[in-house]
Amino acid sequence: MLKTVNGKQVEMTQKEIFKFNASLPTADEVFLKIKKEKCKEIDTATAKAITDLVGSDINQRNLTAKSVQLTLKETRGTITEDETVQLNTLNDLFAQVETLRVTGNDKEAQIMATATQEELEAKCLELGV
Repeated sequence: MLKTVNGKQVEMTQKEIFKFNASLPTADEVFLKIKKEKCKEIDTATAKAITDLVGSDINQRNLTAKSVQLTLKETRGTITEDETVQLNTLNDLFAQVETLRVTGNDKEAQIMATATQEELEAKCLELGV
């Protein structure tokens, strides 16, 4: 193996070659990194889908707070018909968010369970990742 020293190509010593080879990632490490990158893509897509459904983080917090307020009113027996409709709508929305999260987590688990590059590629095609 060659290395550059002062602009010239020179042979590496056996010790340098060994050290260089030892610093390279293993095939398993590279494969794990690829799977983690695919999982990050799934996380990003899931977060976008949730934001598209519910809105910004601030909007999500406001909806959660409203849901808590209405749930308290329901528990106390002071909720109105209109508020019951609002609470049911929020519960439906949160159920959709949970479905998105569970689906994303399931996709990640399927990606991480692959044992070979070929399996990973096939699974990514199947899942649309």
